[in-house]
Amino acid sequence: MILTPPAVTIYSDGSCWHADRVGGWGAVIQYPCGSVVALSGYEYDTTTQRMEMLAAIYAIEYLPWQAVVSVYTDNQGLANGFYSIRRWENKDWMASSKWSDGAMVQNIDLWKRLYNMTRHHTISIFWIRGHSGIYGNHWADRLAGQARKRGRACKENFAPSSLDKPGLTS
Repeated sequence: MILTPPAVTIYSDGSCWHADRVGGWGAVIQYPCGSVVALSGYEYDTTTQRMEMLAAIYAIEYLPWQAVVSVYTDNQGLANGFYSIRRWENKDWMASSKWSDGAMVQNIDLWKRLYNMTRHHTISIFWIRGHSGIYGNHWADRLAGQARKRGRACKENFAPSSLDKPGLTS
């Protein structure tokens, strides 16, 4: 008897405030047994695309076992780029579009990380329209926004540069 891995659904989203480059990501994981896990986090000096990718990556990394994973994202770059990974790898990670001028693929570290996950999981990534009433997408969007706000608050209140101001001692 051959057992097939369980099917897991992930909704992922990312957010970034371009003025200070603080970003947040959020993901909702739905297990076949009905359990749901919500994850989120933030990073500094980042972009929206990196946050979108990290939301999916962290959610897949969170899975405790091999699974058939369906990721739903409102980011077309992630959804379309996922299906270009093998081509990029075969071309030494060079982008192949009329706009790239033979440049390296952006966020290559994250694309490689995502590609390595396909060795352990069967992954499909689907684009869905954002803010279209899909509950999992809405939840992931809220998680990403809240994480970004937490990151901004931490950066403003606990920035290492504040120790360098006159009158403060360490």
